[in-house]
Amino acid sequence: MKPHVAIVDRVGYGRYRLPDGRPVLDPAVYDVTLITETKLVGQPQQGECTRVFGFGIDDEEETQGVLRHLHAAHPLQHLVCFPENLQIPVAKSREELGISGASAAEMLPFRDKDAMKETARSSGIPVAEWCAIESSSDAQPLLKKHGKIVLKPRDGAGSAGIFVIDDEADLLALNADLRAYQAEQFIDAPMIHIDAVVADGKVVVAPTSRYLSTTLSHTTRQPLASVVIDEPVLLRRSQDFLERVIETFRVEDAVLHLEAFVTPDEIIFNEMARRAGGGGIVTLTQAITGFNLFESMVRMEVGLPLERSHPTVGGPSGGFVLFYAEAGTLESIDDSSIPEDWIIERKLAVPVGGFYQPVGRAGGSIASYVFSAASEQQAIERAEAIQASVRFTVREGLA
Repeated sequence: MKPHVAIVDRVGYGRYRLPDGRPVLDPAVYDVTLITETKLVGQPQQGECTRVFGFGIDDEEETQGVLRHLHAAHPLQHLVCFPENLQIPVAKSREELGISGASAAEMLPFRDKDAMKETARSSGIPVAEWCAIESSSDAQPLLKKHGKIVLKPRDGAGSAGIFVIDDEADLLALNADLRAYQAEQFIDAPMIHIDAVVADGKVVVAPTSRYLSTTLSHTTRQPLASVVIDEPVLLRRSQDFLERVIETFRVEDAVLHLEAFVTPDEIIFNEMARRAGGGGIVTLTQAITGFNLFESMVRMEVGLPLERSHPTVGGPSGGFVLFYAEAGTLESIDDSSIPEDWIIERKLAVPVGGFYQPVGRAGGSIASYVFSAASEQQAIERAEAIQASVRFTVREGLA
């Protein structure tokens, strides 16, 4: 009997393919069930998945109910979950159904920012001062102490639902439900992100990049850009930091997206997700390392060996630029002045004539460009050139 694998997915089954188009999970070897959004049910080709369920998977109870009924009819051996907000509910399903894999307790420090920061702090990893809050008044002492703070949902992802506050009147007037939020000291320093594949507790690959703009760019409709760094001292510092985090969080086999602030004296932990990063991170990591992060997550979950299965593309550096807009119809876009040999991937959220709806998080861009470069400096120059070159028009309302 073939091992039964269920994949809870939001990015589409087309992302789990080898260079020749075959799925990572060979249907001759695995019985695959795909649980995804309704709009993505058509992505598997005939015979690749035995069963496909399409519905609003953000409904935790419905997703857990589907898994329960699926397991009763066709016992599961493996359960792969990509959406970050479902990682703990799916882990609870693993425990309930007796399926191997990460438990809810293991996933908690990767999902609850209070537990996450406490795990880091208790091991001596530098973190911003923070406190759990239920209302704006709970954050007043921290604001008075530091002058500027950040309010984040404790279970948030993708820079969604975040407020930056530097005025007490604005804090008290904030019209938002702050239950299950945390307040933390604002760190005025550059932010890096490390996108790592970890196997048996050891780093396999871990390209390190630097954001050129704030990850809250989507809130102001300004571009978000990131470039791979190559400065030797910072690379060594960041890799040492990553290894310390892996040891502290007891990571064995996982894909990690780790963000941290860099100061002259220390690297300060911001947050970490046990998943592939969004935006252009998966495409860029694949281009410069040959490892596809989605594929790596599937392989580790089912016990397949990791493979550098994709060819590298372009130079050893590169980056991405994400563009945002208000809701409306994309009437035109012009990026014709960008040299073709720079671009690894160009994506539009909707075709020209389609309606774009912001999703309130960093990954929800209207247009994204992943590009190659020979060095960090060239990557910075190309990121700036792309931002200056892309012109698009979005008209309010439907076409």
